[in-house]
Amino acid sequence: MGSSTTQDRKSAKREAIIQAAAAVFAERGFAGATVAGIAASADVGKGTVYEYFDSKEDIFLAVFELLMGQLAEDLATQHPGGSAVEQLRVFSEAFVAWINHTSEAYSLTLEFWAAAGTSPMRDRLMAAFRQGYLQYREFIADILHQGQEHGEIRPDVDVEAVATALVGMWDALGLQAWMFTDLDVEGVNRGFLDAMLTGLIPQA
Repeated sequence: MGSSTTQDRKSAKREAIIQAAAAVFAERGFAGATVAGIAASADVGKGTVYEYFDSKEDIFLAVFELLMGQLAEDLATQHPGGSAVEQLRVFSEAFVAWINHTSEAYSLTLEFWAAAGTSPMRDRLMAAFRQGYLQYREFIADILHQGQEHGEIRPDVDVEAVATALVGMWDALGLQAWMFTDLDVEGVNRGFLDAMLTGLIPQA
C-alpha cells in the first residue's frame, strides 16, 4: 500500500507540473518559457522538475500528449446510440464544447504546430497529431458507415472524405474561435452540420 501511495503522489506531482507548464507555455511560448518559470508556477523547486523530466522539450511534449489525451478521452465517452445523424450531432457538440473549453489556450496549440514544423520534436509531435486526426476521422467514418447500412446515409457518399472534411472544419473552427472571441461556435457548427446532412440523407 505504501508503494502505491508513493506512486500516486509522484503521478499527482508530475501532472501538477504538466498543468503548470501548460499555462506557462500558453503565456510565454516555448521559446520564452524556462524550467525555472515552470517550477515556480508549479510551486516546486527546479530540481524537482528535473526528477520528472530531462528537459524543457520533454515537458513540452508531455503537455501536448496530455491535451491530446484529454480530447481523445472526452470524445471517446460519446456513445449516444440512436441514428447516425443523432450520433453525429452529439459528437460534434462534444467537439465544440472542447473548443470552447480550450479556446483561451489555443495559442498553445499554435506553439505545438510551430514545433511540429521545425523543431527537433517534429517527429514525435507529427506522429501524435497524425494519430489523433486518424482516430477522430475513423470514429466519424464508422458512424457514417453504420448510417449507410441502415439506409440513413446515401450509399454513394464517400464516408472517408466526409469524415476528413468534418474533422478539418472543427479544427479550423477552433482557430477562428481563438481569433474571434465573439464567434458563435455552436451556431456555426450547427449550421454547417445541418447543411452537410442535407446532402448526406437520402431524399424521399
